[in-house]
Amino acid sequence: MNHRMLFFTSLIVIAVGITGIFLQKKGSSLPSAEKLNTSSDKRSIFIAEATRDLNHYEILNASGYRLREIEIDKDAQDIRELPLNNSGRLNGSLVRNNIAKGSAIIPEMIESPESKTFIQNSLKQSEFPYAVHLSTDDSYLLSTLNIGEKVSLFLRIEEDNTAKTINFKLGNEDSSTTKENKRYVISKLMDSVDVINIKQYKRSENPSLNDNAPIGEVLLRLSLPQLTKLKVVEKSGELLIFPSQGNDENLNKKITLSEVLPQFHAVRELRGNK
Repeated sequence: MNHRMLFFTSLIVIAVGITGIFLQKKGSSLPSAEKLNTSSDKRSIFIAEATRDLNHYEILNASGYRLREIEIDKDAQDIRELPLNNSGRLNGSLVRNNIAKGSAIIPEMIESPESKTFIQNSLKQSEFPYAVHLSTDDSYLLSTLNIGEKVSLFLRIEEDNTAKTINFKLGNEDSSTTKENKRYVISKLMDSVDVINIKQYKRSENPSLNDNAPIGEVLLRLSLPQLTKLKVVEKSGELLIFPSQGNDENLNKKITLSEVLPQFHAVRELRGNK
């Protein structure tokens, strides 16, 4: 009798143990289901924050902001949210209001370079647009420059060594009958000029487009003194654009052919042309 009681007691203990294990596993699965439901109630958005003080009329570049991805409630609206087509592409956008460092950049505070009013709104009352036409030799600028970048302007002219004067015309070596007496000089005009538009011409816009015709243009934002300076010299030589290198003393001085190729200067001296 005792053996039977012990046997049945053992069965009951085993059954209770199995039932407890099953209930524990079922109970532990409930938080996972709750977490899954909680995750489905969230969505990710991108926001931008200013990494320094941004001023009105400034054109954004990567040094002025950072992007963050955050989670919000699925049905919530956040005024900081960037449109999907803009997330990660704020470079070149125009700042429409002053924005303090650390503040969120709300989409209404900036204007996309694709906007029809971008060029007009990017100019202050004392600023003007100036188009620099690009030749086939400058085609690389169409793919390397971006709106909002800064460029330097240089002027290339001819210097007549015989007459000790400067000929203010395009420096085309092949068109000059006295090219032995010509020296080509490049001088810096201005630095840190903002690019506000880049356009590549299409043949549909200009059916007469040929190898000598401009293939595009870079639109610059100039102050009145800068524009006046360019208007004085723009017909005197060939206007060149290069990415801005800041205040480089080597670029601020006049660059001559004899400095770049000193062996040519030695040949001229042997011929009696100094």
